[in-house]
Amino acid sequence: MTIRREEFELTVTTEDPPRRLMGQDSGNALSADVLICLPGLLETQKSFDPMVMALGERFRIITVDFAGRGRSSPMADRQHYKMSAYLADLGLLMAHVQGRLAISQPHRLHLVGTSMGGLLAMFLARIRPDWFQSLVLNDVSCLLPWTGIMGLMSGLGSATKGVNFFDGVKDLASTLEVDPALIRAVQKPGHLDLPHQTTVFGVDFTEVFQALPQPILLLKAGRSGIIDDQAYERMRQCHQNLQVFEQPEAEHPVPYSAEVCARISQFLRGPAPSQPSSL
Repeated sequence: MTIRREEFELTVTTEDPPRRLMGQDSGNALSADVLICLPGLLETQKSFDPMVMALGERFRIITVDFAGRGRSSPMADRQHYKMSAYLADLGLLMAHVQGRLAISQPHRLHLVGTSMGGLLAMFLARIRPDWFQSLVLNDVSCLLPWTGIMGLMSGLGSATKGVNFFDGVKDLASTLEVDPALIRAVQKPGHLDLPHQTTVFGVDFTEVFQALPQPILLLKAGRSGIIDDQAYERMRQCHQNLQVFEQPEAEHPVPYSAEVCARISQFLRGPAPSQPSSL
């Protein structure tokens, strides 16, 4: 099966020097349902390749590399690696997406966000609630428990501990296809600079989450620790239109397997062709 893939390049002109933001327009160009897919902390848009292959015949799928990932330009200054900067870049992406869509054909836009991409999806959907029909959040909650955050950071720290910048970190960055400076930057508290409450339980985005009017599908990884019992209960209490699909054996984030993609398809448009309706 051959899936349409068309790369595009955007230029962020608000910085000096300007930098490049790379994306891909894939799948069914005639579909009214368009998925805007936002990758995780140290992921590239390649993380959505399984989804493109599974759902590309039915959906139009837009993916993007955030700054310093994949083929997008690195930040000139590592201090500029912040989530507010990625959110600003999404404004440019959405302007481009709106320009690509046929004016004569109505479209339904859906946000799919993995981990950090899920947080950015929540903020983007709150800023422009009229743009998006639904959200799919991959193993991210309105409450990030300290244990989950420390688990992620300690894992990243273990991968870089005891190595100098130009050896181990550089090799890890090459494997992940990210800017080596990014690996250090994301471990700094200032990277998460979007509005939130800091509590004894964790980093709290409840105010943003509960304001979202769209239906939400939560992909929950049973073995990740990012969504503990308290975070899970908080999500269920503060959003009335929340569906949950748990993968008990999955670690963070949930892989976009055939089963997961079928559930996403069902959530967005009803059961996919040849998929049982019970999924």
